[in-house]
Amino acid sequence: MKHVSTTLTLWITWMLAMSGSALADDGNHHNHTHSHCKNNGVTTHNHNHGGRHHHKACDGSGPGGTTGGEYAVGTTQYFFNDSTDTPMPAIVYYPKALADMSEIPAGVTFPATIFMQGGNVDGARYSWLEELATHGYIVVIPDINPVPTPNTDGSGTNPNTKLTSVDVLDRTVVNLHDFAIAPGSEIEGRFDGQIAISGHSLGAVMAIMSVDEQACLEASGAIGRCPPLYMRHPSIVALWMIGGHFENPNGPPDTRPINKPVDFPIYTISGSEDGHSTRDEILTTYNRYEEPKIFYEIAGANHLNWTDYLHPQDDIAKDLPATIEKEVQLVTTLGAVRSFLDCELKADQDACSAIPSSIPTL
Repeated sequence: MKHVSTTLTLWITWMLAMSGSALADDGNHHNHTHSHCKNNGVTTHNHNHGGRHHHKACDGSGPGGTTGGEYAVGTTQYFFNDSTDTPMPAIVYYPKALADMSEIPAGVTFPATIFMQGGNVDGARYSWLEELATHGYIVVIPDINPVPTPNTDGSGTNPNTKLTSVDVLDRTVVNLHDFAIAPGSEIEGRFDGQIAISGHSLGAVMAIMSVDEQACLEASGAIGRCPPLYMRHPSIVALWMIGGHFENPNGPPDTRPINKPVDFPIYTISGSEDGHSTRDEILTTYNRYEEPKIFYEIAGANHLNWTDYLHPQDDIAKDLPATIEKEVQLVTTLGAVRSFLDCELKADQDACSAIPSSIPTL
């Protein structure tokens, strides 16, 4: 099974070629992470394991704070070290109060979803996921540090490449648990210990790898950077993803099953106009999962509209124009994801019946 690592390396090389310009930011993104925070404050927490974690909190709700669900939303972040010991922020949207701004009753806890961004996309570019916090979820988005990476055309090195990894996902999980018990943390005592991992594009690939431990370890020398002796954290109980697959169009076909725990649910969302991760690629990966699994294709949705900014449609992007409004794409995605999360993390049987799906035929 050595071909898995080779296939992944080829696949990531192709993804970088496709995303290097298409998903590159506009260079002004660093000021957007907290653009909706009204009165920022900074607090420092010392954790028992010896790491020093800083977090910045918003005193008010972010955009859409009470628009969708029963909770007002707070925004904060915590820092942890990446594999190079460089502090890395994780953006956190969390239920701060009831919608009328009254206090959430004592003892109420919430599950979490950790979202891994696409290649070269800032975590803050997925702020639309804040809506999930209004429905009682802690949303965590690690904002990957840039890593100098050789350009695929041999023209030098891009110092601002942002590549997510299983290592980052694993560290985010562990540090979320730490942050949830840190004295003074905004989510202290509110995390119920359940996590659904998720991701977009390259982030979805890393989410898949984090479930299939053997594939992760086999690819440890590739950009996936799987931690040595990696084992999926037991608090990860479900996976949902958008616009992602585990197929390499320039390499040999891979038909091995994607191993996952029994009864570990996977929800795959694609767009009919996604020219970056096509239906065939996504379904080829989907067909390698064991049950339980659900596939859902959003008619008219494309790849880049799942981020908070519009990048010019160019040849490198290889995306297609969406045939639905961006707001419709995001609202549809949020409704589908919420049904999946309510079903799997809150045992809501009505939500289980409401999860939208499509016939997974190639």
